[in-house]
Amino acid sequence: NEANRAEGPNVAPVARECTFADFMKCSPITFRGNKGVVGLIRWIEKKEMVFTVSKCTEANKVVFIAATF
Repeated sequence: NEANRAEGPNVAPVARECTFADFMKCSPITFRGNKGVVGLIRWIEKKEMVFTVSKCTEANKVVFIAATF
């Protein structure tokens, strides 16, 4: 339709910013510090996956991750 073509093919939709509620809906696990290095690495990997799924901005990652300690 003409209205859609007016913007052109290079216009990306604007994504909304991830909120803390969005982040928490991904059920991030809390770091307990009792599983050693392997547990820490797995925790980090799971956090990275949650950030990917929830599309967190770099600025929010530090704030959100701090809430899981």
